[in-house]
Amino acid sequence: MPEAAWILPAALTLSLSLAVWKLQKWQIRYTLRELKWFVFLALLVFPLSFLNFRPFDGQLLTLNGKTTEPVVMALSALPVFLAVGLTGPLPAVILGIGTGLVACLRLGQDPMGIFFYASLGLAFAWTLTKQKSQWHSDWKQQPAMQVVWSFLFGVAVLTLTQFTHALIYGQRSVTAILEQVLVLTVSHALEVLISALIIWAFVYWLNSDWHPMDFIREIPSSNPFDKVMSRIQELTNGDYEEQIPPAALSGNEKALFTALERLRSNLQTRNDAHARLLSVDPSHYSREGYDLVLSSILRAALTRDASSARLILLEKTPESRRGQMRLRLGQGENTRLYAYLDTLVIEKIGDQDQLILSDLKVDQYFGLTSGTPHPQSIAALQLRGNGNSQGVLWVGFEQNHWFDQEDIRFYQQLAYRASAALSTKEQISKVQSEKGWLSLAINAFPDPILVVNKDGQIQFSNAAANGASEKGEALILTIGWKQVL
Repeated sequence: MPEAAWILPAALTLSLSLAVWKLQKWQIRYTLRELKWFVFLALLVFPLSFLNFRPFDGQLLTLNGKTTEPVVMALSALPVFLAVGLTGPLPAVILGIGTGLVACLRLGQDPMGIFFYASLGLAFAWTLTKQKSQWHSDWKQQPAMQVVWSFLFGVAVLTLTQFTHALIYGQRSVTAILEQVLVLTVSHALEVLISALIIWAFVYWLNSDWHPMDFIREIPSSNPFDKVMSRIQELTNGDYEEQIPPAALSGNEKALFTALERLRSNLQTRNDAHARLLSVDPSHYSREGYDLVLSSILRAALTRDASSARLILLEKTPESRRGQMRLRLGQGENTRLYAYLDTLVIEKIGDQDQLILSDLKVDQYFGLTSGTPHPQSIAALQLRGNGNSQGVLWVGFEQNHWFDQEDIRFYQQLAYRASAALSTKEQISKVQSEKGWLSLAINAFPDPILVVNKDGQIQFSNAAANGASEKGEALILTIGWKQVL
């Protein structure tokens, strides 16, 4: 094999290594689940090579100058695409290399297939960095389309490979070269299309393990629209850090940047007000301020891109173990639309402390028709006081929201504040009720009764004592060495 034949493999190796270095998040620590996925996908590489057939005639020029018959491998690209979302770009490249080696050693295909499969994984990872699922409603369909787009990059690798082989081994017929490229493209198109369908089904039904952006380094976008949407998303998630404006801005860009800064300032002011309110000890709330406190808690629950925040308060009754709803409060643009879910959320949370649904399928989970309006994600937390359920705080999201521990702690803190406010209000009401009952009981005594503090100041007097005072009768009470007149 001539030395010139190694130039293209060396160039592609260098390019793929650079792409892996740019796309892979190197600080990520793989969990046991991700390692199991990698082992499972690696074990699929060899068995899937048996799903092949040879429907096309013709010969393909290979790296060593020999020719081989084209083979259609039905599912060999699937482990590479799945690895991108389940384990990251680097494992996907490793599986791509393995797939190319199996095709070469077992089926006699061109060794350059190694670079084709590896480039599929990297192209898929790159296209995933371009998708903005947080502001697209069809995010579940996007990975399937990204598979198809990444195949176009693979076709470019196939074209470059066949033209390089032809140049090195003296094949001068452009028609023959293009015929080989077409045969290779059609041969690989079937496995890419099947992989796209399986990826779509996997992301739609089993997306709990599909989190490619945990492994792929995000590439900053130069699109102004993407920059604006990313900044709005940061503000929605509570990132109010002031940004330095770029050096060169057009008139429209400057106006947009100024508007975003005003929005950031207003949101930060509102967030600080909520934080100050939530930092106050609930025992210091006035009785008249409890409705304001609960309303502020609901507004705070909306700060992480939720479209609805609802608070259902329960009242214990002999007929119901969990109690009946005595008050329902809501905030958010869709709180009225989702109010019908209050009863279902209470039923599903049961005695659990929390109910987290990142990808809600209302027809399966709540038994409702598929056309019923519903949030895509729900976080519900129990309000507990003295071991009993006081109600439920739940928030709904229009998009799928993957709750991390920080999110859950945030909503737990809000639930604790709401529960503490309710418990304090209940205690104050109980004390005032008992005070009224005690006043009636003491006023029923015919003898004058005075309640004084340690300094001899009168704190309470019953009706008999007040009557005696109005008649001008003197009441003398001795406390230690003091006398109170």
